[in-house]
Amino acid sequence: MRILFVTPQISWPLSNGGEIRDWNILQGLIEAGDTDALVFAADDYRDAPQAFSGCKKVILAGRRHVVPSPTHQRRYQSWWGRALLVLGSALPFEWLGDARQELREDLRRQCDFGSYDLVWYATAEASFALGRIDVPAQILDGDDFLYVREWLLLRRSPPYGSKIWNYLNIAKLWYWERRFPNRFTAVVRCSEEDRKRQPARNVEVIPNGTTVPSAVERTPDRRILFVGLLGYPPNRQGMEWFLGCVWPHIRSRVPEVALDIVGREPGPAIQAHDRRNGVVVHGYVEDLGPLYRNAALSVVPLHAAGGTRLKILESLARAVPVVSTSIGAFGIEASNEHGLVRADQPAAFADRCVDLLRDPETWQSRAMVGRELAQSIYDWRMIRKRVVRLANRYAPGKNLP
Repeated sequence: MRILFVTPQISWPLSNGGEIRDWNILQGLIEAGDTDALVFAADDYRDAPQAFSGCKKVILAGRRHVVPSPTHQRRYQSWWGRALLVLGSALPFEWLGDARQELREDLRRQCDFGSYDLVWYATAEASFALGRIDVPAQILDGDDFLYVREWLLLRRSPPYGSKIWNYLNIAKLWYWERRFPNRFTAVVRCSEEDRKRQPARNVEVIPNGTTVPSAVERTPDRRILFVGLLGYPPNRQGMEWFLGCVWPHIRSRVPEVALDIVGREPGPAIQAHDRRNGVVVHGYVEDLGPLYRNAALSVVPLHAAGGTRLKILESLARAVPVVSTSIGAFGIEASNEHGLVRADQPAAFADRCVDLLRDPETWQSRAMVGRELAQSIYDWRMIRKRVVRLANRYAPGKNLP
């Protein structure tokens, strides 16, 4: 089988949940057949050999083809500019790439699309950049529903003059995402709950996953841990909510508790809490092992999201109990008995955190059950096997290797 994997750039080491998922999907495709990678990358990107090890060929294309141009981004900052962008194209703003005809002509010189049995798109915008191509099977990894994430973010944002155009843009995202099963041979979602949102016959589930350590060492202290890219708006919005609405309640009842915030791009609003009121803002940390080992629990205080959270799976894999909002834990098949607790209101979220801090033995036992669940369902090694089976199911006339 010949496969083309179309993806945004993947850095090494893997730096966020999207890259982790894309890289593991790629490993499954490499197991399924001879795989080339078409990578939409920034001009200064240098191909990381580890990221694409195992690929027969790597083709680099400009990132500008899959993201709004600088001109579009400048226009987006004004009321009239945003209105013109939203009304001037059938595609949502997020998918307005630049110079796509030039891209297609260049790729025709580099790629024989007819030689591939399967094209697997890591993102929707990549498929719009390539346009219609003649390949027996095309699979889109839909992953998150963008319209869900953007609507939840917008709903919680303060009023501003051009907000109406953002709502219209979300309507376009909804329109296109609902049509994906008609456009592709199959569409992949990351949970059964997401498949219920789009119950077409060719919608498949490939869950997010985690690397499950063979053993874990736990020496929990009265520390709460958050891990996530803080430049990602749902993470930033959620952590600002936690610091402002939840953390004071926890500290008033457990004064000695500390909060470790880990992730790139914390921004001034979060950075301002560093070394104050028990908060430590670490930024990027390469080795999370000591932080997970010492954490009594981790928190996922998200109010906007469109898929499943790798950070919850990573915590459970390390036997760390988790307190999350319902949206943060959406699509994950775990409950209180697995060490995953859901709460949405500030007081309830604080109560659940205090419960876990005051009864560490009970919740550590439950988190060990959660670790077993992660091993059985969410280990990336098992998920890669599902990718192999899915690729072989949809590529005509192909058999399992």
